[in-house]
This record gives sequence, C-alpha cells and structure tokens, in this order.
Amino acid sequence: WNGVFLLLASAIAWKIGAKSSALNLAIASLLNWIFYSTLYIKLGGSLFDILLLPLQDFQMLLIAISTYFGNEINWRGQRFRISKGGKIEDN
Repeated sequence: WNGVFLLLASAIAWKIGAKSSALNLAIASLLNWIFYSTLYIKLGGSLFDILLLPLQDFQMLLIAISTYFGNEINWRGQRFRISKGGKIEDN
C-alpha cells in the first residue's frame, strides 16, 4: 500500500462523509511514508529520493490502474500483446 493510494482513499472517504475513516487513512499514509523513509535513509538512501517517493507512488498507481484498460505492452520500443491464457505475443 503506497502513500498516494492511501491519501486517494482518504480523499474519497472524506468526500462521501466518512470523516473518521478519512482521518485514519491519512494518518496511516503519513506513518507509512515516515516508516519507509526512515528505513530507506538508514539503509544508505538519499534524502532527495525520498522527496521523489510520492511521484514514484503515483506512477505505480497509474501503472496498476492502466493494466485494466488494455492488453498491449510497450517494452523498450517493442510492442507486445497479452493473449488469452496470459501468453505474451509480438504485436
């Protein structure tokens, strides 16, 4: 569960009137970000990378959502298609 997803879920919960759930999700999102940021720094990561973490989370969320809207993959300039049964074929 990345922080951006939890914040998005929090915003949706707030919009539909579940304010306590929205608050809990927002707190979980921030605690998640703090925990992983601290761990990342402790393991030798860069502080600048942590600032990019929300963008990376958003990118992962978009990739996960986009998988529901098509069966084509563009990998390093080559196009592939996922057929029935999960087979990857040249396109």
